[in-house]
Amino acid sequence: MTRQAKPVDPINHIVGRRLRLKREFLGINQTVLGEEIGVSRIKIGQFESGNSPVPASTLYKLAQYFKVDVSFFFKEEEEEVHNTTKTVISLQELDPLLNRESISLLKNFGAMNDTDVRKKFAAVMERASELMAVKK
Repeated sequence: MTRQAKPVDPINHIVGRRLRLKREFLGINQTVLGEEIGVSRIKIGQFESGNSPVPASTLYKLAQYFKVDVSFFFKEEEEEVHNTTKTVISLQELDPLLNRESISLLKNFGAMNDTDVRKKFAAVMERASELMAVKK
């Protein structure tokens, strides 16, 4: 007897994506986050995939840990929340800049303490973007 995969609830998927986005933006791995809120790394992965709903008490702990309102985890387009046929949407579908490289770049840029270095780095990135636009 084969088990049919249970479809992921769209709301659980949205909460999971928001959790992953916040965790990755802050550069925290699943193990550390799990230890901070009292759940396993595996459970964090299940929450992020939408395969396990996040209990209210855990959602509260996550909001406290990230210093956000609980509603942060539910913020999506209304049509997406109510569209039960489309359950898997990548972060890049929401915004092309929501990927690991962009998040890492922003995090590292924010860690630069020297204003002159930040300005020069921004100028280099802007120039590289201009050169890429010319090549198209």
